[in-house]
Amino acid sequence: MDGVVCDLTEASCIGQLAEAALALWSAPPQVLVCNAGGPAPGGFEAVDDAAWRTGFELTFLSTARLLRHFGAAMCEAGEGRVVTITSSTVARPMSGLTVSNALRPAVVALVRELAPQWAPRGVTVNNVAPGFTSTVRVEQLLTEAAARTGLTLDEVRAARLSAIPAGRMGEPSEVAAAVAYFCSPAAGYVTGQTLVVDGGASLA
Repeated sequence: MDGVVCDLTEASCIGQLAEAALALWSAPPQVLVCNAGGPAPGGFEAVDDAAWRTGFELTFLSTARLLRHFGAAMCEAGEGRVVTITSSTVARPMSGLTVSNALRPAVVALVRELAPQWAPRGVTVNNVAPGFTSTVRVEQLLTEAAARTGLTLDEVRAARLSAIPAGRMGEPSEVAAAVAYFCSPAAGYVTGQTLVVDGGASLA
């Protein structure tokens, strides 16, 4: 199977993805990484009910549905690694990202609830929370911030970098390394945790 196209805001599509994946493998999946695009930016006054619903479907329900479909198979098999990709906003809310600020912590809470329930069955559940990382999504956020504030893109980027103790954006490979750790045998005794990968920004 080369891949399955799936709209993570659609419950039926996630069900079809799970059916295709579970039918392909002769054994239950051992690793599940839950990752969806971030909700639309905007301050509280700019977020209407439609944006809240869309954000909830994308940010929280997509993860809950994936866990429902794949978690049971992992628990039955007695082994598995689950990692959700959240955001450093779970540690420190960011201005202009109201929907993300509100909904990402719900994913963390769900993971903390499931971790002690699934640990006796050999399944760990953890979160990776990236900060500003060199991705298309972050470039879009910077561009939108520039348009909103009247600053240049370089000025917005410089301001954001100045708030990161490491002095730079993260690389996707650094986020991937955190995910790989949680999925490895080295993390077999680690569950219900959130690893923030943000160059120290949430501590500044």
